[in-house]
Amino acid sequence: MQGATAGHGRRASANQAPMLAGSSRHEVSTMGNVCGTTGNGFTYEADYQPPSAGRVHWTATFRHKGDYAGMRHGCVHNLPDAPAAELDAAIRADIESTWTDAH
Repeated sequence: MQGATAGHGRRASANQAPMLAGSSRHEVSTMGNVCGTTGNGFTYEADYQPPSAGRVHWTATFRHKGDYAGMRHGCVHNLPDAPAAELDAAIRADIESTWTDAH
């Protein structure tokens, strides 16, 4: 066998860098999370992305007495540079209204 191959029989160049080597133009962001209980007795756990362009996208899983009850997702607008406590409160309020309006 002559030379190394790089997947699917293609020959790897000696100076070829791995596809994911080096710095990426996309920054790694950490997800935030909140949990609580809605006014109608469902518990939830939610993950959200850090604010981008003043918007926060969230996804929540709901349970009732420990049993899966559903999922919802949403977006909170107008939160540029909001402090963490304000951000959490806005996400919790949106989760509450999204779930209780549907149930």
